[in-house]
Amino acid sequence: MVITNSYKNRRGVLNNIVVLNNDKEKPWLTLGDFNSIKSQTEKRGGRPVDHSACREFEEWIDVCEFMELNVTGGGFT
Repeated sequence: MVITNSYKNRRGVLNNIVVLNNDKEKPWLTLGDFNSIKSQTEKRGGRPVDHSACREFEEWIDVCEFMELNVTGGGFT
């Protein structure tokens, strides 16, 4: 699944993941780079953070009951 760089265009894909999550009968795994951030601390430089997009992304994570895995190494790629 490819998610576009435009947050508004990404909503449809994220909503489809919510539907898949609601229909699950067994544990499943979702991983990847969603090209979204939950807060200013996840970003360095560039354009200002869209705080409403951050809130919406964080709510999406909560609705899907996702958990973030701990990573090692550099915080930014």
